[in-house]
Amino acid sequence: MTFGKRLLQHLKALLTSKYLIVLSLAIVWMIFFDNYNLPSHVSMNQQISQLKADKQFYQKAIQEVDFEYAKLYNNPEALERYAREQFYMKRADEDVFVVE
Repeated sequence: MTFGKRLLQHLKALLTSKYLIVLSLAIVWMIFFDNYNLPSHVSMNQQISQLKADKQFYQKAIQEVDFEYAKLYNNPEALERYAREQFYMKRADEDVFVVE
């Protein structure tokens, strides 16, 4: 027997082994058909990274709002200016004209 023929016989025996067939089917099942399959893992990882980016954005927005809050409530003149600009508040003796 030549080396190629023996290698072919060993390869055929290995490929027809019931253990290898069952292992292959189990791997294919876990990758494509299981509840926690590979495509769902990929989509979940994308969703996690999107949520992390959203979390970072909102944390930055909260810091900005906290800074504005501290600035407004520690300075009465800034609070009055904010109320006049955002809510069109006025004093009793003045008129407010809104120009857009």
